[in-house]
Amino acid sequence: MTGKNKDLLYRGLVASGKQSLDHDKYNDGDYDLWYYKMYYRMLDPVISPNNKYHIMVDIKDTRGGKRVAKLREVLCNNIYDFKKEVIDQIGQINSKESEILQLADLMNGAPAFYHRGLVDDSNSNQGKISFVRALQENADLDHNTKYGERKFNLFIWEPKE
Repeated sequence: MTGKNKDLLYRGLVASGKQSLDHDKYNDGDYDLWYYKMYYRMLDPVISPNNKYHIMVDIKDTRGGKRVAKLREVLCNNIYDFKKEVIDQIGQINSKESEILQLADLMNGAPAFYHRGLVDDSNSNQGKISFVRALQENADLDHNTKYGERKFNLFIWEPKE
């Protein structure tokens, strides 16, 4: 997939098999902890210590502020940015208030729609099906992309047995 804006990239995560997760064993019984672990797994490969980032995540709930701050701390520590200069800011925003987050929602929805098997369901929304099919012409939705792929990067997460 190519594009004219070298600074714009997409990294998506599909969580497959999450219904089998044992949150009591691995996440202190906390689904939200797993959710932010997935944010880490999604963001970490695209963070470069040579750049500065302003990261906005969609508001999940009223308790997300502490988790988002912890996410920043963990991402920064992973690249030895203890002064927190690389991730300039991380915060929450309602995606309805941001066109770029609405675009991310659209892009996130396509692999999710595909992996839930809704593309082949005759009762599914035809507009969504058309969008997914057009995306498939340029991207492989069945497999993880290479770790460092820059324009369209998809991570399909599955729990370990």
